[in-house]
Amino acid sequence: MRTFTLATLSLWMVGCYPYWNDPKEEKPLEEESACGKCNTKLRSEMRYCPTCGYEVRKPDGTCSKCGKSIPGEGKFCHHCGEPVAAPSKRECPHCGQSLPGEGKFCAKCGKPLAGDGAPTERPLAVLRGGAEEIRFRPDGGAIAYRAKRGNKYVSILGDEEIGEYNEAGAPVFSPDGRRLAFKTDTCVVIDGKPGPSFELLGDPLFRPDGTTVAYSVEIREGEMKVMIGDRLGPAFAMATSLAFSPNGESVAYSAMTFGEGSFVVCGNWKSPIFDDADHPVFHPDGRRLAYAAKKRTDMKDRWFIALEDWKSETYDQVWPPTFSPDGKRLAFGARRGREVWWKEVEVPP
Repeated sequence: MRTFTLATLSLWMVGCYPYWNDPKEEKPLEEESACGKCNTKLRSEMRYCPTCGYEVRKPDGTCSKCGKSIPGEGKFCHHCGEPVAAPSKRECPHCGQSLPGEGKFCAKCGKPLAGDGAPTERPLAVLRGGAEEIRFRPDGGAIAYRAKRGNKYVSILGDEEIGEYNEAGAPVFSPDGRRLAFKTDTCVVIDGKPGPSFELLGDPLFRPDGTTVAYSVEIREGEMKVMIGDRLGPAFAMATSLAFSPNGESVAYSAMTFGEGSFVVCGNWKSPIFDDADHPVFHPDGRRLAYAAKKRTDMKDRWFIALEDWKSETYDQVWPPTFSPDGKRLAFGARRGREVWWKEVEVPP
């Protein structure tokens, strides 16, 4: 049996005192690690490398379920097992501040974030000299235009030249933005490929689904037809103002014959003859047409909007009609003298 003197026991108790102290005062031993970027030795409490600034430890988060602290790299709460949501990498489009996943305004500059009135912008192209007739793709992701080059015109999509022509009309995008068409002095170019040659051409119009292009052509002097895809329609002295029906199955346009006047044509249907008839617009159901028409009475031009047998009041001038999305109302601009009106009427049954 070992025995201890009082002096020996006193020294042993003094040496062990720190271990008898309150556990809350106990400090863990410092552990060293190395920076993953520059290999500098680091202490465990360091979040950033003092040499290169590399973030070696992510800040702790809080469990959304139990409220306990979660280490920065943890994917699950080690207290209750709740999955940790992936942090958002949003940035303020105005000042570049990193942002949490929620919120409609930047915590640093106070400006609204994207989707909540914030402006968004991106460069599209650097215009060439002599740029004209600039058109944007429906999704805003590209532009097309023509540019003057000496005595020629160059048609351009983004930064790519499509071709050089004696004349080039304004570019037209399909509704889905996947296709591009424009007229030249001899043909209509669709997706970079020239179509049949004609003496005179109208501006191209895409079918709503973008599969077909329609435009008017002059077969010979005084004889025009409408080309729909690769099919030519009947001949008229003039054919303009083309419009596709909502389902793309029909095309309406303004036509004229010598000695008869002007009217609107859609397939086998023809409107009454007026001194002028223009701007046909389909009802959302695709079965009815509204258009602007003119009659000359008392030595004055009287314009009105027509829809089947219905006619609006007469005015000195009218603008193209438009239907409400549900097709229940018809609206158009109108002028009498110096007064300009916006008129809305119920569509007759």
